[in-house]
Amino acid sequence: MDYFLKITISLVPVVVFFVLYYRNFVFERSIFWQSKAFFFGILSSVFAILIQQQLPATDSNYVRSFLHAAVVEELIRFIIIYLRIRRSSDSFILMEGVFDGILVGLGFAFSENLHYSASSPGYVILLRCVSSVPLHVFCAGIMAYFLSYRHLCSDVHGTHRALNFFSGRRLFLAFWGLVIPVLLHGAFDLALFTGGVANYWIVPLLILGYGFLEFLIADARMVLGKNVLSALGLDADDMDVIAQQRDHEKWLSQIQDSSRDTVPLFVNQWDLSRTLGGISAILVAVAFVVWRAVNPGFLAAFGIEKHAELALTVMLPLLVALILLLGDKINYLFIRENMLRVPSSTLLAVFRPHRGDERFDTMALDILPRGMFLSGMEDLNHGERVRIEVQGNGRSKATVEARVKWVNRHNRHLPSGALVQFVKPGPGFLLFTVGFRIHRMWRKLRPINH
Repeated sequence: MDYFLKITISLVPVVVFFVLYYRNFVFERSIFWQSKAFFFGILSSVFAILIQQQLPATDSNYVRSFLHAAVVEELIRFIIIYLRIRRSSDSFILMEGVFDGILVGLGFAFSENLHYSASSPGYVILLRCVSSVPLHVFCAGIMAYFLSYRHLCSDVHGTHRALNFFSGRRLFLAFWGLVIPVLLHGAFDLALFTGGVANYWIVPLLILGYGFLEFLIADARMVLGKNVLSALGLDADDMDVIAQQRDHEKWLSQIQDSSRDTVPLFVNQWDLSRTLGGISAILVAVAFVVWRAVNPGFLAAFGIEKHAELALTVMLPLLVALILLLGDKINYLFIRENMLRVPSSTLLAVFRPHRGDERFDTMALDILPRGMFLSGMEDLNHGERVRIEVQGNGRSKATVEARVKWVNRHNRHLPSGALVQFVKPGPGFLLFTVGFRIHRMWRKLRPINH
């Protein structure tokens, strides 16, 4: 196959995924800025290929999949995305970081396909385009979400900065930003290298990556920009606590209203271009089935076994059809309404040490990693230190020191009360929160089961 045709085949899915995700973002970005992110993706691919060529050969599919491929590629991409987000402007928003990550992933996939074009036959490039391009997009987008969210969290400077709770939270976000893409990427490559029926895992893994990235994009729309958070004296975690409290209170008020409007899982909207694209993908899958019936094993001559042939020529087009036809019809607010907004309350006793341990009893509808919202505690003052004793659902009591970060007394559009951040939570409280989160997950799954 002509090299120019290989380049064209490599570029087509890049353009398709760019258009697919660009429509999810409402902010304007210059072509120059987008080109830089795409170029950084190409650059990261070059570095990854150079490093992989220096690694010793191995017969272990696990080492090839997770170490040689996933760890090397995702770690380099991690550094590229981290540096790009770190140099972002004061108006940086979470959606901007996710889109930049997607562009980096597209550049990486395009460069990698060009590399294989020089030494591989045309059918390899075609199969890689319909499998590896979406994989790199999903992994890069997921990574960019966690690193962007981390960028919008507080960074407390100090002598023991690496050991304080705030930096620990940022380190935790960075950890998941690297580990989740590595696991997804490694499992994908393992399915390819193992072959046989393992090839059928390619499609479920891509569906998992697509769905998780779509969920993160839906969540990213709820986070304010860096300049707005700075003006309010808050960060992404603070706004998450406030938004969760608002949603929990709304859920409690609506659950008792039998006439309330329910949120459907699917929305009835049919975009012409996506619908035609989905139908075309189904026709492609049908055409491959018919072609295999007429010419069985037509790719076997190129060294492709039947399981990989079915997975990449039939199941993947059907995956594309599923994404195009149903991707914009899944209402992610359904998950938010029926799961994320379900509270798991716990009783609180709030003590004010500077007032002789004056005690107030209240309730928390959720406990998040950095803090909680104290309902009805408008009398607290900004910066005040309090001691909180928590108890709920039969679990033993736990105590934690906290600092008042934000108080709402007059804004009717936001929950009334105080946002507090934990100060050096001890092992007892951390153990309590583990049990609380397990109970919370069970509590939030019950509305869907019923």
